[in-house]
Amino acid sequence: MTILSFIKKLLTGLYNSIRRFPVTIAFSAVVAIMGIVQLHWDNISESPRTFLTRLQMTLAMGIPLSLSIRIFFERFRIIKSYFKALTYLAGAVSLILYYFILLKEINLVSGTRYAAVNIALYLCFIFIPYLFKIRNFEMYVIKLFTRFIITFVYSGVMYGGICAIIFAINKLLGVPVSENIYLDTLFIVAGIFGTCFFLAGIPAIDEELDENNYPVIFKILVLYIVIPILSAYTLILYIYFAKILITHQWPSGLVSNLVLWYSMIGIAVLFFISPLKDLVKWVKYFIFWFSKIILPLIAMMFVSMGIRLSAYGITENRYYVLIMGAWIAAIMIYISLKKNTRNIILPVSLAIIAVLSVMGPWSSFSVSEFSQNKRLESILTKYDMIENNTIIKTKTELSDVDKTEITQIISYFDNSKRLKDVKYLPENYNNSNFEDEFGFSPTYNYPNLEEAYFYKYLETLDTPIDIKGFDYFFDIKGIRNNNTQSNKGLTVKFDIPDLDLVINNEDKEIYKRNLRDYADSIYKKYNAADPNTLTAADMTFTDQNDKVSVKFLINNISGNNQSDKLIIDTFDFYLFVKIK
Repeated sequence: MTILSFIKKLLTGLYNSIRRFPVTIAFSAVVAIMGIVQLHWDNISESPRTFLTRLQMTLAMGIPLSLSIRIFFERFRIIKSYFKALTYLAGAVSLILYYFILLKEINLVSGTRYAAVNIALYLCFIFIPYLFKIRNFEMYVIKLFTRFIITFVYSGVMYGGICAIIFAINKLLGVPVSENIYLDTLFIVAGIFGTCFFLAGIPAIDEELDENNYPVIFKILVLYIVIPILSAYTLILYIYFAKILITHQWPSGLVSNLVLWYSMIGIAVLFFISPLKDLVKWVKYFIFWFSKIILPLIAMMFVSMGIRLSAYGITENRYYVLIMGAWIAAIMIYISLKKNTRNIILPVSLAIIAVLSVMGPWSSFSVSEFSQNKRLESILTKYDMIENNTIIKTKTELSDVDKTEITQIISYFDNSKRLKDVKYLPENYNNSNFEDEFGFSPTYNYPNLEEAYFYKYLETLDTPIDIKGFDYFFDIKGIRNNNTQSNKGLTVKFDIPDLDLVINNEDKEIYKRNLRDYADSIYKKYNAADPNTLTAADMTFTDQNDKVSVKFLINNISGNNQSDKLIIDTFDFYLFVKIK
């Protein structure tokens, strides 16, 4: 194939993809353009930026939604224009409602729900073409997967080449370019070219796909690399399983995640090799035995999860591990018992689970909220701390374990911005009122750590810093070494871990101070507070003597509390200096 014929074929494919999926490509292009706009809008305040981000997220959801609608029309040969128009209108209304109802703000709940709904929509795009079809669904997915890999490689090469050209123009020819042009290029290549190129390779609904179309490279990768690695990992897990039975030490929380990811990869492998079971004899035996051998390991995973759920209740993460474990177990049992499996069940059931896990009273958020509130209620009832549906202080001293439990529960809700969902707390409660509400300060127990880790950093500055009256600015990075900076005869030296700061003017010392009292002040006041971000007001200190005035704005501080002494690891701050 000549270069001209390759370019012609590429352009023809891109043109056909635009004709076939105009709405999807329009969504992708607008999302890319909005990313570029936000990148170049330097002085945008928090409120407009949040609005644009929410709008961009909603439009990005339009990509899989419009794809699913278009594929649905192709699959069921719907040709009535008014029905198509009504369907697209319903899709647009759904996006608008999602924006105003489910994406009012960007937080853990809305972000998780958004990710789950997007996953469900992309799964719909995958399985809709083969609804009520029996054969070759796996080959269709393999075709999509290989097209995605090719798109990634082509887009990566194109992006790298364009960036190299821009770099050469800038460095060799001296033409000034903005640093943002590299991200602009990424948005354009990924959001426009990448989308068009990928969609150009989506098989037509009536395109015949069979085992003879199986990619040779992918076949070698799965059969002779992935499967041996998976088999070795299975052996390791069984050895660990035997160790548990011998020592009677039940598995840790890490095991649940390891087995979960292993099982998901196992399901993917069984899916991708199923078209080869009539071509490669041993593949049929591998599917038969692997789907059964994995079941005891899944049972071990549920034992590990049960121990943690009993001790700490359900959180969103544990909910997802539990529900995915149940899905994996059901799929493996289905593969074990059913002779002729229909693998389209995998994406269909996974899409349903993705939506149900984030919507309704059975969602991860509702179940986790109920579970953690029950934990809190159980502890408060134990010490008679509930009266008229409000928390009252108790004269009985709580155990350190129960103090830690309460602190962790409140921190869990606070980290996900849902303190209002905690039963018995007043509406105006925030974590600065923790001791007033519960009668003890937040308690963190580190039973497995010799050192209590401490880390705080400056939140994003939304307002300018007042530097009126100061002559010099230094950005001090203190990471276990000495930091010395000079500016027009003024020299600043900062030492870690002693925290000694010395300012010299023309080799004469004009200021000296140990900053440990600032570090201790932040530690004592905010160590137990969540989250780890602090405001500029919390991190600002001022000092002066007869020669200088100084202001410290601490950007980042971390260390360990060893035997009630704070050992500083990092101490970064901005220093403003005025010579009197």
